[in-house]
Amino acid sequence: MRAYFKFTVSSVISTVLDYVITIFLTEVLSVLYIVSSAIGLISGGTVNYLINKNWVFERKGKRDYRLAMLYAAVWMTNLLMNTLGLYLLTEHLHIDYRISKVIASVAVGALLSYFAQKKIVFRPRTGEQVVEP
Repeated sequence: MRAYFKFTVSSVISTVLDYVITIFLTEVLSVLYIVSSAIGLISGGTVNYLINKNWVFERKGKRDYRLAMLYAAVWMTNLLMNTLGLYLLTEHLHIDYRISKVIASVAVGALLSYFAQKKIVFRPRTGEQVVEP
């Protein structure tokens, strides 16, 4: 349960960064909201990976390119699901993009992120001893 709490903190940090970047790019720089959201998600995802690797799942100091590639695959799924949710909620249900982004992020985060990262990305490899945080 401790790992899930730490994951939640990490997710909040990366989601706030994602949201701030999205709003700034859209409202201040007039970038299309879908593009802004993708840039925000990539930025938040990068921060999320670093926090999760070093703090949540305690894989500090490991230069594991496989880990990064697995994370990228999971995050691309996250990016696609978030973007699709944002688009559908905004364009078809006519919900403001800022609210749509929150709804999509919470739904995807709750259904995918923690379990995919724990079971696919940061799971112990054969012969590796990792203490459950």
